[in-house]
Amino acid sequence: MSEIYSLTTRLSTALDAYIAVHDDMFGRKWFALFKPIDFAADAGRLAAIHKELQAIGEAAKNQIAHASIEQDPAYLETVNTYVNALSETVAQLHAIATKMARKAAGEEYAMSDYRPEMAAYNASVERYRAAGAILTRMWQRASGVAR
Repeated sequence: MSEIYSLTTRLSTALDAYIAVHDDMFGRKWFALFKPIDFAADAGRLAAIHKELQAIGEAAKNQIAHASIEQDPAYLETVNTYVNALSETVAQLHAIATKMARKAAGEEYAMSDYRPEMAAYNASVERYRAAGAILTRMWQRASGVAR
């Protein structure tokens, strides 16, 4: 169980890091509206988060392959599904941040490209949130928080 707990903790840390980048790009408070957004730094942070999610996904797959009954293979499969959904979301935001960094440096990034990319990103956010809700319910059941 400690390996599953460790995997879940790593996943939670990666989610927190992703949310921090998302909020830096889109969720600014009024007092920070005039502070420039460092899209290049955000893209770098997203690349690191994506790499960590890939490592978590590999660890989950390894756990699934060697899972005992106590390790709950169904929970590990759900972790894997969630990691894939979150990884897709992070990759899409990374692509947007990279293009925004290039735009800040003077390159073109047309609104006609930005809008469908944001729509795809928002759809991926909904997918990772739906997978996360299932994962949360499973974690709560397994840890005895909710029945």
